[in-house]
Amino acid sequence: MSKQAQLDAVLEQEVVLRNRVAQLSAMVERMQQDQIEKLAGEVERLHHEVIAAQAAQRAAEEAARMSPWAMLARSNGENWQLVVLMLALAALLASLVWQRRSLLPRRLTNGERPLMATGQSGFEVDTYADGVELDSGPTPRPAPVTRQPQNLGGTPRGEDSLQFNQHDHDFDQDLGEHSGSRLNPTNA
Repeated sequence: MSKQAQLDAVLEQEVVLRNRVAQLSAMVERMQQDQIEKLAGEVERLHHEVIAAQAAQRAAEEAARMSPWAMLARSNGENWQLVVLMLALAALLASLVWQRRSLLPRRLTNGERPLMATGQSGFEVDTYADGVELDSGPTPRPAPVTRQPQNLGGTPRGEDSLQFNQHDHDFDQDLGEHSGSRLNPTNA
């Protein structure tokens, strides 16, 4: 082959190779363009997700900030002295009511005297129902019982049990006098 033929063959191969390089470059460029579009779509989708997540987070924070417990906690942090004062006043009021109720006798709605109340029992007679004085003087004490209680168990009873029975009998007798009935529960 002559030198010219070899040169023409090399030039022909060069043109073929340049065409092939141009085709490959175009193909790579298309692939890159497709990849860029795909990534741009992914970035756009992620951007919208981030915006939506931020909006949801702001809404949740706003809702939490506006909840009653959060507002109470915030106001307690700012005005804790006021909360302590209100609790102290409530405790003071409750103690005053309790103290007043424990010092004053119970008022009766139908004007009856309390069971076993005498002038010496500590009850204020003139404080009952409509200010009417119900006490006509001290109630006479009943005479002590002289009978001995029965010993059913066979063992002798000591002085303590006799004294307890005497108090029990006195209570039953007072109960009968003040209730208007002469029924004695121990004898029934």
